[in-house]
Amino acid sequence: QKLLTRGAGAAAGAGFGPLNLGALLAGDAKLAEFRAGNAQRIQIPVAQSLRTICRSILTNQGASGVSPATEYPSIPELVIGGVRGFAQRRLAVLEALPVLAVSSAIAEVPQLVSDSDGAAVQWPEGAAKAETTLTFDGKQLRSATIATYVNVSKQLLSDSPLLGEFLRVVLLYSVSKKLENLIVSGTGDSTDQIAGFTEVGNAYVSAASHPADRIAEAIAYMAGIGYMADLIVLNPTAYVDLIAQKDSYGRYLGGGWNAPMPNTIWGVKVVSSVALSTSQCLIIDTQQCTILDREQAQLSFGYTGNQFSDNLCTVLMELRAQLAVYDARAVQVLTMPVDSPG
Repeated sequence: QKLLTRGAGAAAGAGFGPLNLGALLAGDAKLAEFRAGNAQRIQIPVAQSLRTICRSILTNQGASGVSPATEYPSIPELVIGGVRGFAQRRLAVLEALPVLAVSSAIAEVPQLVSDSDGAAVQWPEGAAKAETTLTFDGKQLRSATIATYVNVSKQLLSDSPLLGEFLRVVLLYSVSKKLENLIVSGTGDSTDQIAGFTEVGNAYVSAASHPADRIAEAIAYMAGIGYMADLIVLNPTAYVDLIAQKDSYGRYLGGGWNAPMPNTIWGVKVVSSVALSTSQCLIIDTQQCTILDREQAQLSFGYTGNQFSDNLCTVLMELRAQLAVYDARAVQVLTMPVDSPG
């Protein structure tokens, strides 16, 4: 109150006239509700108080290097163009897979285990028709919660207009990247909760010595059993090694360094992901795989513990999802040779 009433003799136009904060609080209806126990939290705006008290309550360090700052903070010019100093890899695997919204934490996924494929011609007329026997294995997939948070001072949220957007971009990317990593190579154990392609896929064994030949064999094998491969996943290093192969004379087998980066191998779309090791390759029929979306990513702000009194808040980003692979044969996991012949 003493601070707010200082400068009573200042010129009326200077904006530093006396302010009776006690009278303002005593007459506030929301404070009366709070005292009566009808409200757990209130906010009371103090009109015309910012210029009066800003020199003494700012806690951000200013140019003087001390806190509280001893000068008025300057208003910086915002650089347009998005978040700076933050690299994001393309989450190409997430982009390539179909997504199904689910309304339950547990999804029942029936998987065909065996099929006798007994269709045959009936002969002669009146003879018993051929029977097909099917066996299924019902799997229950529980949505995994992927989340991360950061604690931020309330002052910083107010002082930095771009901070909220920066946190949204960074935290959203963090949880999305973790989801893609798990979809590609999650173990399905208590830590990962998601069994990824390398865990549930079929290990394809090839006698070919060149990685391109192994990929061709796996594509042909899938076509022979009724699956249409439409996605190849390689580690970026393995991808470059594959297209940069040379013969014994040092000549590129492909287009070479001046050719456009191929987006297909044997006519099948190829993407790269560091979530996959350099020694593996995935051949996938994406029609047999689905990301189960229980809750889309959402950003939340809230208080925990003593944060309200400490002027801190928690910024939380989380999503809930799971991977459903309807048939393991729709995902072929290849081992890539370390040294391919020239």
